[in-house]
Amino acid sequence: MKYFYLGDDFMPGYVTHYIFGRDMYEKLNDPVLKNNLYKNRAVYALGHQGPDIFFYYLPAYVLHGHNLGDMAHTENTGAFYAALLESRSIFKKPEDLQIANAYLEGFFGTLYIRLHLPSVYLWTHTL
Repeated sequence: MKYFYLGDDFMPGYVTHYIFGRDMYEKLNDPVLKNNLYKNRAVYALGHQGPDIFFYYLPAYVLHGHNLGDMAHTENTGAFYAALLESRSIFKKPEDLQIANAYLEGFFGTLYIRLHLPSVYLWTHTL
């Protein structure tokens, strides 16, 4: 499994995020929410990568000389999350808003992973 170094922590790669998202989906009790996530499961899975997806954006190293994934985890994160939530207002069609919601629900699921990183780290090392 691929690990990324984030300060004092090692964060498991994208597979762990996907597994977590799948497990969270299975535990949902709200049929409307669960139906939307199923209908938009690819977007939900992409959202679960959170800002980690930018670790894979190699042109950033060439164009900007730094890792966008590192920046997304450390610089102006509150403003970024606020803007992400506010971005929902650009979607006028209900079906487009449902897609955006599925992405955001996946994305904010990564925050849960991050808050519980020590247990995730230990779990991945006992496999």
